[in-house]
Amino acid sequence: MVLPRPTMLLFMGQSGGATTLLIVTFVLTLAVLHAAFTRRVEISTVLVVVLVYVMVLMRDVVRVGYLKEFFTLEALKVAPQYSRLSCLP
Repeated sequence: MVLPRPTMLLFMGQSGGATTLLIVTFVLTLAVLHAAFTRRVEISTVLVVVLVYVMVLMRDVVRVGYLKEFFTLEALKVAPQYSRLSCLP
């Protein structure tokens, strides 16, 4: 497999949201294929746009799951840097 096992398990039931995204993507793919083969261009176009959006969400889940042990947003320190423009009257 391409994904590490912990990341893959997110989509196989460990995370409800990730599993739902996988199922929605599968159903949307079948719907796009059906609409395309029945020559419903408008419906197919709308479904493809929705499918791409859901796949972007899936990619985010994979990225967060893959980098979980190396990086989290909570680990970042907030260090404000004031510029010279903030001193101007």
